[in-house]
Amino acid sequence: MRDNRLRFFASLLLLVLFFVATKGYSATPIANVTQFKGEAVIQSGETIFPIKQIGQPVNKNDRIQTRKGEVEITFTDGALTRIRPFTNGLIQERVEKSGTWIFKTERKVRRITTFVGKLYFKSGSSNIKNCLQTPTTVVALRGSSGDLGYNNKDTFFDQKTGGSDITGPVVKGAFSDPGAVAANRNPVYRGTSKAAVASRRAKEKKDPVAMAEAKKEAVKVKKEAAAELKKNADPVVKKGAEAEEFAAEAAMAAVEAEIHVEKVKVKAEKAKKEAEEAKAKGDEKEAEKADRKAKNADEALEAVEKVAEAATRAKKEARDAAEALDVEKARKAAGKAKEIVEVLEKTAEISTSTAETTTVETTTAETTTAETTTSTAETTTAETTSSSSTSSVETTSSTSTTTSTTTTTTTTTTSEETTVSPSS
Repeated sequence: MRDNRLRFFASLLLLVLFFVATKGYSATPIANVTQFKGEAVIQSGETIFPIKQIGQPVNKNDRIQTRKGEVEITFTDGALTRIRPFTNGLIQERVEKSGTWIFKTERKVRRITTFVGKLYFKSGSSNIKNCLQTPTTVVALRGSSGDLGYNNKDTFFDQKTGGSDITGPVVKGAFSDPGAVAANRNPVYRGTSKAAVASRRAKEKKDPVAMAEAKKEAVKVKKEAAAELKKNADPVVKKGAEAEEFAAEAAMAAVEAEIHVEKVKVKAEKAKKEAEEAKAKGDEKEAEKADRKAKNADEALEAVEKVAEAATRAKKEARDAAEALDVEKARKAAGKAKEIVEVLEKTAEISTSTAETTTVETTTAETTTAETTTSTAETTTAETTSSSSTSSVETTSSTSTTTSTTTTTTTTTTSEETTVSPSS
């Protein structure tokens, strides 16, 4: 019985071998917070946290959102940006290609996007190309400085020094801050506020499942931001937005995988506690049964964690593709991540059922295991693996007499809270 379960979970883990392993990496800051006051948050990946101190690092692809606050960020080349109240801004740096055939060139480009609100930017000493942009317009600076703003309809630009090349509609000259009204009507701003509240509440509860669920709100912000940038007049920005959409889909799949892992962890911890309680009561029969259930739960957790790791790798692959503006590669990586999560959902279902089973028909278990192991071992492509795993799950569901229990965690946020970032 135990050997059958081990073979079954081992066959599921073979899925991981069909996906490219990638090395972990730590982000290198491209800038630091040099001044701040009032309320402001940074979204880095799927994590959102308040700005609390001078020197706080800022990485590429970080999003900064202010409420009743201002933030100054200084880059490694001396460039700086000052973000005004009720503003949502995204900071990107990447190498972009231009030209064709033998005339292709590469150049590092810094893109600072204002989704709503107002910011000031001054170029630094490096030869990096600086582009200020909104959902509709791109302002490519030529060693210059200026204010950029967006009120959900119009792009505003006030050139302070130097020159610029502009693609898309723009209103030139001095302008006022769009303010709270525009911010609270902006989908990216509202989404970031909602994600910040969900993150703060989950941390206060110290609930790993709730923390994982909160990350879904942060990923939704990425998808919304990508959808907004697809409106842009610049073809490079549009292409980048398409790749970012796929990267967000892969990120959502990875978060879903993380949620599954955290839920199985809860069940494993519960099973372990029940085993300890049974032993304390001195009931050998119940203690043996509870101990077996706890071991099954640990095996289930190991299986789910391994498959979830594959989803994280696919997410990284999609992220790298988006950085390279490779839409097709990002699309394939997103599809891979989704396939992994589909298998993971079935794996979690079977794992839960196995962990909670007290009576299993041996013949059925052996048949299902043999079929699953053979099918998975003979698979040579990710697509076939996903298909065979799903088939095995359906076979198990129809022959097993167990019942799995699903726990759903819901975070409710009031309308007032969706427009308020957590206080620093």
